[in-house]
Amino acid sequence: RKLVWKMSIPLIPCLKILVVETVTHLRLQIRENIERCVPSFAREDVTIEVLEAASLEQALAFLQEDGNIQAVLLSLDFEKHTQQDAVEMIDAINGLRISIPLYILGDESEGLDIINTSEDIESFFFRDDILLDPESILGYILNDFDDRSQTPFWTAYKKYVIESNDSWHTPGHSGGA
Repeated sequence: RKLVWKMSIPLIPCLKILVVETVTHLRLQIRENIERCVPSFAREDVTIEVLEAASLEQALAFLQEDGNIQAVLLSLDFEKHTQQDAVEMIDAINGLRISIPLYILGDESEGLDIINTSEDIESFFFRDDILLDPESILGYILNDFDDRSQTPFWTAYKKYVIESNDSWHTPGHSGGA
């Protein structure tokens, strides 16, 4: 029997963004705005998908089932939710996936206080920004994704090699010195 090697198709990473919003038309509008601006980034090295959850319970189910979800946009209406409600939602998401980046969307400037309340938030965005300028927010999420995709040692080593003119080798090759 002959051993045949087949060329494999390279795997393209998948960035799934989960939008959690209880108001149906807002959730749909947020998803559509993000999806509409994806082509403007011309990223062939990553597949970008947007999922929707109508409740925290549905979001937790998605997070438990799908390991490709790499970001959560949690929309909070601070007229309906207290700071404590927001912290409980954040804790529930982090209890399931501690390392997932969590972005908070809100209308009120009081929403900025959530940043001081919880250290588990990647960023806070005003809801108008995601509706009027989704490119800036998707760009922010993509930058975070790219940073997390890099391996700490290899990235630092590669940067060192590119930036340095040093030559070095193992001590065994230089008489143990």
